[in-house]
Order: sequence, then C-alpha cells, then structure tokens
Amino acid sequence: ALGAASANNTSIATVNTKLDTITEFFHFAVDLANNSAVYLPFSGSSENTSITAASVAAVAPYVGLIHRVSIKASATLGSTDIGFHKNGGVSSSSATVTASTTSVKTALTGTNNFAVGDLLHFNINPTSVTAGDRVYVTVEVKYIP
Repeated sequence: ALGAASANNTSIATVNTKLDTITEFFHFAVDLANNSAVYLPFSGSSENTSITAASVAAVAPYVGLIHRVSIKASATLGSTDIGFHKNGGVSSSSATVTASTTSVKTALTGTNNFAVGDLLHFNINPTSVTAGDRVYVTVEVKYIP
C-alpha cells in the first residue's frame, strides 16, 4: 500500500500509481516590459516583480507536485528561467529553456513538491525582451487528494 501522501514523499511515480490523482493546469499570459524576473499572476492580468503581491499566489488544496511546464513566446526571449516557489521563499525548482515562438515543454529540477496549504508561485526571467513581448506559460500540477 502506498499510504497517505505527504509533501516529503510525493514523486511522479507515486502520483502515477494513484487512481484518485487530480491534474490541474495553470495558464498564464503576460506582456513583458524588460528582462527583469516577474511573478506570474493567478488573478488579474498583470505580472509583478514582488512575490508578496496577492495576485501571484495560489493555495494548494492538496499534497502534490509540479509535473511539467510549457512555454511559448511571441518572439525569441533567449535563455529563459522558469521558477517554482513555495510560501514566498526562494526558488524550490527551476528550468532554463530557450523561449521562442516554438512551444517548449520541460520538467523542473529541484524540489517541486508541496503540502496542503502551501502558497504556490511561479516566475519567469527571460534574457532578451523587447517591451511588449508576450509569453504564455502552462504549468501542469498533479494533486493527491
């Protein structure tokens, strides 16, 4: 038996063997002003440079993990970091991709699991932006209720 899931033992192997796993997709679209890192908004339409802004956090309803991230941009943004943060802290996991007009799907490296009640945050940090470049990000989350 797998037993109850916890944030410490949640892995994609555990998630894939559970019949009651829930998959959720978070979709973000932001117009970038410059090469600065920004946090992606769960509510509203504006990204924010501060992780403490109310619009850039969501509460995890269950134990789970960040499974994959897909990124597509209106222009080539160069080497682009996408990060996952828990509870307003430093990045738990991240990936570096070349964001461009071709969609890129990647897994994050590092600690990408979370517990019930954790605040989830995502940020993006491109290296080459012309004001108004748009980036689309889809995050695939797996929950174990």
